[in-house]
Amino acid sequence: MHHPVTVCATCPCENDTRQLAVSVIACGAVWLMAALSATQVYGGTAIDFTPLPNSAIDAPFNSAQELNSPFLLSDGVTSQSSLVSKNDPDYLSPTKLGAWDMITTNETGPDAGRYLFVAHETGNNAGMSRYDRSTGELVNLGFNFSWGAFDGSTWTPWGTVITGEEWAAQGRLFEITNPLADPSTTAINFVERTAIPNVSQEGLKFDAAGNFYFIDEVNGGGVYKYVPTNPNSSSALAQGQSFVLKDDVAGDGANTGAATWVPLTDAVGNSLPGITDPLTIVGGNTRPGRTAANDVGASDYFRPEDLEIGKLANGNEVLYMATTTTDQVFSIELTSSSSVTVREFVNNFTIDAATGVGVDVPGDVFENADNLAIDAFGNIYILEDSTTGDIWRAEDTDNDGVAERIARWASLGVLNAEPTGLYFDPINPGLAYVNVQHPLNSNDNLIQLVVPIVGDLDGDGFVGITDLNIVLGVWNTNVPAGNLLAGDPSGDGFVGIEDLNVVLGNWNAGTLPPPGSVIPEPGTLGVFGLGVLGLIRRRRPV
Repeated sequence: MHHPVTVCATCPCENDTRQLAVSVIACGAVWLMAALSATQVYGGTAIDFTPLPNSAIDAPFNSAQELNSPFLLSDGVTSQSSLVSKNDPDYLSPTKLGAWDMITTNETGPDAGRYLFVAHETGNNAGMSRYDRSTGELVNLGFNFSWGAFDGSTWTPWGTVITGEEWAAQGRLFEITNPLADPSTTAINFVERTAIPNVSQEGLKFDAAGNFYFIDEVNGGGVYKYVPTNPNSSSALAQGQSFVLKDDVAGDGANTGAATWVPLTDAVGNSLPGITDPLTIVGGNTRPGRTAANDVGASDYFRPEDLEIGKLANGNEVLYMATTTTDQVFSIELTSSSSVTVREFVNNFTIDAATGVGVDVPGDVFENADNLAIDAFGNIYILEDSTTGDIWRAEDTDNDGVAERIARWASLGVLNAEPTGLYFDPINPGLAYVNVQHPLNSNDNLIQLVVPIVGDLDGDGFVGITDLNIVLGVWNTNVPAGNLLAGDPSGDGFVGIEDLNVVLGNWNAGTLPPPGSVIPEPGTLGVFGLGVLGLIRRRRPV
């Protein structure tokens, strides 16, 4: 992942092709070193696709369309295909788990990106399955009649998978400590992490310091933070201190503005005087973390659901949170270890890019915000928990935590189903995965989406030297507008600074070339730039 590195749009070399080539030689190392070394997700890009004007129409029941092309796609998605479904022979386990929900991959370590881990939100016999992208096979990692409604699926910084119980059972968090093991020969370990308060779990995210954030998915639910004694380690979830978010202006009902993390336990998880122990179930209270939050007057949100984490323009990390009942997405700026600033990122009055007016001005268009996803460029996607099943992309070009517009990016057209678990591949940003959950035909389905990679002009799935060659090889040339192979990713019909910005700003995005391929270092660009002198002679036409 990376952030854009921009060549100044008013650079004097824009109108002098000889000076441009010299500038590429002199400054290319600076531009490319920044691009190659940057790893932080920033706040996204302008909407660069044509928004869908309407939701999908449901496909005929049990048709091939339901299985193979269940989504109506904008031109922001290249293609879709089913990887595996509940009724597929490649689902090898005898027990076919349903209610396919959140998705993650093995983001680090050996074979990074090979597996997809899917949570199953069944009321009992909840479990986790693992899809092998190399073999196309899906296997159960584990399930148990006493487990209920697994929802989240998150890869931890130390190489395990966590999930939690949402609306069923006891609101517990589980860690799969050996998620890459072969379940046919090795027992897969599901460890209940009793240091985490019992709430209705869904969104599960870590910040850069290793702090863990989660929510209580209920009307009146809170937002929680857990600070591990030993962050980013295999014992991180074994001991730590729990907090809940509280609005600094009590009783205003907005739950925006300044807010503070209020402790629910001491530093090692012991209960505090006057506060319900959030870690201990007593009697029929299976969500003591919720009771503890009420004890301290925590901020009430209306069905907080999923979480994502990114970074704002000011450098602060930001937690995005969807609330289903109120059709909102909040941005929670992490301003210090003890305080945050909460803003409405998206609501019913956010501009619909397709109409130019508030998204719900024509009626109830944007509804039941549920799952969230973030792509390699920091763009936030919002999935609806509704029969329309739309997926929206937000635009926050100034990266201040308040979206300017949203656009319908895809829409699910399957009877009785909702889209769940949208997840952008961190290894290959040109791929994303999403589940079709609880369709009328009971054939839950894991779908792969192919998405365009900004800056990949030659279509090889990687932004690198060949894409740069395309732009510099036809510098200062009028070309068909938007023709990538002609060097015009900016779409203005002229190959210039804007197109160079697109390539350099997304340098190294995509799947790396095969082992043994030579990736030019920044210094190599100077040699390349000398060759460009013979190709670019003209000033920009006026």
